[in-house]
Amino acid sequence: MTATPPLAGRSGKILSRFPAFMLAPTPGKVLAVVATALGADMDEAERLLMRIQQSHRLQTAPEERDLLALAALCDLHEADFFMVELLQAQGYFAGQLGAAALSDQDRCQGAYELFLGRLRDDISRSIAVLLEGCGTIWALLEGTAILLDADRLDATFSPDPTARFVQHYDDALPHGGFVHRTPVRYHSWPPTPPPGTQPPEGWIYLVENPLSDKSTNDTPRHQREAFRDTRGGFFDGQVSIQVTGIGDRTVRPMVINETDHEGFFYADVVHDGQKLVLTTDGKVLLDGTDVTARAAFFSGALVDAAVERRSRLAPADQPVAPAPSAAADNVTDVVTPPGALDRAFPRPALTAVAALPPMDLRLGESSWRFSVEEGAYDLSAYDQAVYAFPEDASTVPPSGQVQLAWQENEPFAASVLIPVELKALEAAGVVKDLPTLVRAGLERYRAAGVRLDVSYFDQAWLLSHSVLKTVDNTIPTAPTPAPAIPAQQPQ
Repeated sequence: MTATPPLAGRSGKILSRFPAFMLAPTPGKVLAVVATALGADMDEAERLLMRIQQSHRLQTAPEERDLLALAALCDLHEADFFMVELLQAQGYFAGQLGAAALSDQDRCQGAYELFLGRLRDDISRSIAVLLEGCGTIWALLEGTAILLDADRLDATFSPDPTARFVQHYDDALPHGGFVHRTPVRYHSWPPTPPPGTQPPEGWIYLVENPLSDKSTNDTPRHQREAFRDTRGGFFDGQVSIQVTGIGDRTVRPMVINETDHEGFFYADVVHDGQKLVLTTDGKVLLDGTDVTARAAFFSGALVDAAVERRSRLAPADQPVAPAPSAAADNVTDVVTPPGALDRAFPRPALTAVAALPPMDLRLGESSWRFSVEEGAYDLSAYDQAVYAFPEDASTVPPSGQVQLAWQENEPFAASVLIPVELKALEAAGVVKDLPTLVRAGLERYRAAGVRLDVSYFDQAWLLSHSVLKTVDNTIPTAPTPAPAIPAQQPQ
């Protein structure tokens, strides 16, 4: 007589309680039928309870909907993980399985498990940021990496697997501390990389208080007209000056910074519509042509102008106060090149310089003045002959247009830069307008009151909107561990 095989699960456990001589597990016996019915229901209940228990834990939840339901407990939504969702919809993870010979079912299951692993990791990282606190440099950089479904490369820089690597890229500069970056490994397209290659690596940048372009209006100015300008931001800086000719009245124009006692002078005529520009690197351009050899920079020797200005503003019965700055700063004049301001005829021969000292614009309000040549006549310079202006120069037409332009740090603002190679995902139709989607996702990580924008990393943008001059965009290799020192053996 052959032995009856035991039933599995709860049914077998129920029948095992009966004495062996009753042969309870024998098929067809009422005991076996009853035990099978009861045990099957108990097994199914246990299976369902196990699935419920698994679905309540982030690391074991077996379905996408379970993971998203757990994320919702922390007010996270599917849109917070848009990149990994779009990659899954486009078959990215199936491509990551390579050319292995798999059935369609196994390939789909493998791709789904890869997708769940990425989604699970992104949710864990998001919750960690929320628990630690948003609005920080780390929160914005890590939040951007999560939205891109990019892996951090902290281990490249530190043997500690829990370390966070954020490079403060401009710390060594005088006005630094605004540019931060973290290394990441991000997705590329097509999804199947060439054999033996790794996914691309790069940087996510955060530029605090980015430089913004500011300028005054291109305003017509009369002879000896004074005007004021206000610079915001945090620091003093350099300013470019543009003078546009009006008729034939812009003869040997001069723009003076009366606050800093320095000025810029051009020893020729700026004809109607021509634009003369003193750049921040000391070059002087006339409609794009370098004319630095005919220009000059000077500082000091503005006592008369300062006294005259204060005498016009002071009441008639009060004496004029002396100039507020040091006497040496007012009296001693320094001209580059030497002799360029000499008005005597014939004009002196000058030794041209490659570049002039740049003009400065102080933080806050400063006073400026525009002037042209007046009361100069000599046959040796007939084309530059001019006559004296009336006492009130505003009664005659303007002598030129003046515009100041500079860059200043924008407070309460930040710019996030993502690798430009991610544009390949847009070209492939995986995602549309990736910077806009990342910007929307960063709303939960942004500090209140801070203006935030996102764009692709472009070296020219970074250099023009920060204090950096050069950018190293390479990922350093992992440090080589020091060789172990063998223990000395006892003698």
